[in-house]
Amino acid sequence: MRLLLATDDQALRGRLTDELDRHWYCVDGVLTRSELNLALTEYEWGGLLVGPSFDGQAVGTLLGVLKSKLTGVPVVALLDARGHLGEALDAGADDAMTVPPDIDELLARLRAFDRRRVGGTDSLLATDAVAIDLAACCAVVGERRIPLKRREFQILKHLITHAGRPVSARSLHDHVYGWSEDVVSNALHVHIHNLRRKLPAGVIVTVRGVGFMMHGRRGALVRTPR
Repeated sequence: MRLLLATDDQALRGRLTDELDRHWYCVDGVLTRSELNLALTEYEWGGLLVGPSFDGQAVGTLLGVLKSKLTGVPVVALLDARGHLGEALDAGADDAMTVPPDIDELLARLRAFDRRRVGGTDSLLATDAVAIDLAACCAVVGERRIPLKRREFQILKHLITHAGRPVSARSLHDHVYGWSEDVVSNALHVHIHNLRRKLPAGVIVTVRGVGFMMHGRRGALVRTPR
């Protein structure tokens, strides 16, 4: 999941970026309202973490202004001791936590966003051929658990989220790599090649002129390994 982080709290920004990066989330931060507006317009985000204030505005006020730009973007409001949960939720937040947030709890809430996006009810996001375990960060095929590297996990999760629909190479690239990362031109194709070697044949197909697609029906849960 690629996350957008908007906060005036420099220490909080650094801590969240480092902690989430260690758990294989790609986090991009913005510093101004204009940067935030542009990011929400130009890119697809798995979630927005915002507050306790940003660009001098309280989180509830900011969410009220941004409401039209947040369609389809789950929002976690970060609240200080004076923040009100009800106001944040009424303003458009999907969830809220006080700062500094417990990282394990934040990770669990982000996994819930992933499951909600595809209608899942446990730690698996699945098609009828392959699944990923969001908590263990591995692929699941039948009763086998298949270790994945960070980029492989991020790519596979994005493809499963859009199972049955072509996903452009640009969308995959934007989902996996942050703004500050220096990426070689063929890196995405190398990761796709490595994923195909680990997964059943034909699960990831190339859609010529578009990108890639995950075969199968999303949400048809494979059997969970014991």
